[in-house]
Amino acid sequence: MMKRAIFALALAVTSSSAIAQERHPLLEKAIELGVANSVVVEKCKGWSLNPTLMAQMLVAIGLSGLTEQFERIDPAEIVARAERAKADGWTQETTGPRCAAIQQTTMPNPVKPGETIPVFVQVSQ
Repeated sequence: MMKRAIFALALAVTSSSAIAQERHPLLEKAIELGVANSVVVEKCKGWSLNPTLMAQMLVAIGLSGLTEQFERIDPAEIVARAERAKADGWTQETTGPRCAAIQQTTMPNPVKPGETIPVFVQVSQ
């Protein structure tokens, strides 16, 4: 009985600390966009994350009261995730088709319902 109680307590303590360390989904999405931008800038020359999309993300983070947490994100984490993403299937044969697909990727425009905005835009040729 005592072993069960200790095990249950240990489980509760470790799971609550794990939950406390989870990031808000909006912050995780901002990290994902940063990673995607790093990969696209390197692999799809002349393309970058749409500045409008990033501005909307920053406004949403600010309105959600997450600015402090956003500022504490370690850039090294984004770099490490980007390196893993670049190593995951970006071969010479797949880069062209992936970049073509990225150029067509859109998302719903949160400011104008019914419209979409491109996730990535051409910044140079």
